Amino acid sequence: MAAAAKRLPSSPRVFGALEAALRNPDVAIDSVVEVVRVDPSLAVRVIRVANSPVFRRGDAVESLDMAISRIGLREIHRLVGAAVADQLFAVGLPLYRISGDALWLNALVTALAAEQMATACGRDPREAYTLGLLRSAGRMLLQRIGQEAALPPTSGAKANGAETRAWELATFGMSADEAGAQLLELWDFAPTTVNGLRYAWSPTQDARRQLEPALLHLACWGCDALEQGLPIERDFWTTDEAVLKQAGLDKERVDATIFPTREAVNRTLDMLKPGERV
Repeated sequence: MAAAAKRLPSSPRVFGALEAALRNPDVAIDSVVEVVRVDPSLAVRVIRVANSPVFRRGDAVESLDMAISRIGLREIHRLVGAAVADQLFAVGLPLYRISGDALWLNALVTALAAEQMATACGRDPREAYTLGLLRSAGRMLLQRIGQEAALPPTSGAKANGAETRAWELATFGMSADEAGAQLLELWDFAPTTVNGLRYAWSPTQDARRQLEPALLHLACWGCDALEQGLPIERDFWTTDEAVLKQAGLDKERVDATIFPTREAVNRTLDMLKPGERV
């Protein structure tokens, strides 16, 4: 598995380093610049967004530090995360018959739904966004392993979430969530983020009943509610009372996050992919 992981894009490590830097409430712009500068393609994208109609004020900016100052630290985390996901998921999941565009949009909507729900229950929205954004990383790893094992194309394209999970366990000996958790450990993400992904499929299986798996599970439900869910996960995400309780939320507050999530998604699309809407 480690060998296959090394052949995935390395940009998530940059995102992890950015999140770690932003945990410091007194973080300086210079520290963020140094993290983003590690990946030249991300740096170029940040400057391009800073000069887009969403942020354009006065003269064009040409330097990374000016671009980050203009965009702001909260928005730069969202933007870099979305750009990293765009790189990571670009090839899609042929094994599951999922296109790169569909996978990226699913990740973005899930991330922003998780951010809204974390805010609603008083938790860190930045960590929740990261968790939602990278939740399909495990399937990228399973696909890489499947390609190297010459599995039949589209053999993972199952009819619903239960069938998909059963196929993954039978084929790889692990689910996509477990593969993703192991991958996030390799990328040095926070233990709570790793655990959140590991138990997202069934949060109550987490012996410590931590909030993060339940929050991610509900965010995936929210993504479905916005019609951006993955066909291979159909009927998988719920708002069961036990999951709501574990997340510290109720159904009314979860429902109330759907509209602001849509607005946040469309704002991000305006920055990165003008003309697209959900």
